[in-house]
Amino acid sequence: MVEKVDGGRILMVLSFSLFCCMMGVGVISPVLPLYAVKLGASGTLLGLIFSAFSVSRMGCTLFSGSLADRFNRKKLMVFGLSIYTISSLAYLFVDSAWHMVAIRFFNGMGSAFVVPVAMSIGSDVVTPGEEGHFFGSLQMALFSGIGAGPLVSGLLTDWLGVQAPFLVMTAMTMVALLGIFLFLPSGIRSSVVDIEEGEMAAYRFLLSDGILLRVYAFQFATALGRGAMLMFVPLLATEMGMSFMEIGAILSAVSISTALCQKTSGELADRYPKNRLVLIGGAASALTMFALPHLGSFPLLLMGGLAFGLGSGMGSPSAASMASIRGKGFGSGRTMGLYNISFGLGMILGPLLAGYLRDMAVLSSPFVPIGCVLLAVTYLFLRDSEFVSLEIKPCGDGLCSRNR
Repeated sequence: MVEKVDGGRILMVLSFSLFCCMMGVGVISPVLPLYAVKLGASGTLLGLIFSAFSVSRMGCTLFSGSLADRFNRKKLMVFGLSIYTISSLAYLFVDSAWHMVAIRFFNGMGSAFVVPVAMSIGSDVVTPGEEGHFFGSLQMALFSGIGAGPLVSGLLTDWLGVQAPFLVMTAMTMVALLGIFLFLPSGIRSSVVDIEEGEMAAYRFLLSDGILLRVYAFQFATALGRGAMLMFVPLLATEMGMSFMEIGAILSAVSISTALCQKTSGELADRYPKNRLVLIGGAASALTMFALPHLGSFPLLLMGGLAFGLGSGMGSPSAASMASIRGKGFGSGRTMGLYNISFGLGMILGPLLAGYLRDMAVLSSPFVPIGCVLLAVTYLFLRDSEFVSLEIKPCGDGLCSRNR
């Protein structure tokens, strides 16, 4: 059973550590594609550098999600943050684009034991009926860190050089590691532990659930757009003659605007139909993607980043809370693990698609086709009647086939 713990304290510890860890990730976003190009990376290899992180995270999350339902979650997070910190140091010694691919792979491995495990902890300690508030607050810290990173990166790179953001990344991941090690209570475990039918059977049941499948598709489509923006916007802005600080401000706008509306949209998710908030947020993000190719100046790109972030922030707490409620009967580790894998898949394919289209000159940008994908996925949340009942009673074997 889940150990009796203070949910408010857990939220504070997880939020602080995720902010530090994600700021470490975000601080290298503006310089990473430009640094890779200087090392000789083509468009496709540039996409691979970005995608290596998500490929590794996706594969390892399959294991970390299952482990989070069986073992000490604090130790899993300490393990992940340790790998993260060590691999962050390696950026200072890179001398080829392929070395960056390897480093990003290990960064992703560490990440698989941080964010998904933190979200599974939240799923098991949150008070029923307050899922939107809890995950809105948790994701506010996460996106605040991602958003603050590029802004800090732009200032540091303009003043101190291209290696400064990598030093900050290492320092911030170390702070996150200390926060978890010193302040996160031990013994937080899932209420669903024993599994008689095997891990693959558990994941098959998760992927056959209609509501969870919609949530995962929304996560994928949103990340597809975010991943393409992270790679393509710095290149587009550089061609327009923008400074590192301006590039950092645009990338920061995406995540900071997402973060700022998380708490409000999370509270709305606890009061109103969650699918409607996903519908509104997804449609707003898709329309922004359609407009991005026509934004040819810093103020316009900044407004585009803000609009996409607000749309994403409107829907993400509702999506996370739906996954948390629906997934209790399957095991929160596996459920939130797949939630993060869906995001990882989008972050893999977004940069790869952007890089491929850049090399092949198929389109001026990938934003329009990705906007179409996001709009189509958003349509799946249109019918209120399909989202009336979200709860599934936990089963003794960790699977819920007989409740479905």
